[in-house]
Amino acid sequence: MNPFKLHVGPVVYDVQAVGRLQDGHGEDVAGLVTHSTEEVAIDAALPKRSQHVTVMHELIHTIFQQAGQREWYSDEAMLDCIAYGLVGAKVEGQGVEVALLEPLFAIMADG
Repeated sequence: MNPFKLHVGPVVYDVQAVGRLQDGHGEDVAGLVTHSTEEVAIDAALPKRSQHVTVMHELIHTIFQQAGQREWYSDEAMLDCIAYGLVGAKVEGQGVEVALLEPLFAIMADG
């Protein structure tokens, strides 16, 4: 996955794929957002589609953080549901069908 910047409101997060990730409890995780350094880390070993979902999951964390929605921020099942929905969403019209997030997927793609 290519590194990129993710603008969420006034905050710009640096997003990059890294090695194994663990949360504050020592549990393996697919992605991790660190608000104090404005960084999002994604497990480089994940398949491409899983990286897409994980980026969306972490993006939603950043939105809820900025909105002050601590209860929503911690609802991992809800975040996964929204992330999978966004990644699978498509736009169709004028004989063209494209993934809603295709521009993001193109930026993330290696080579």
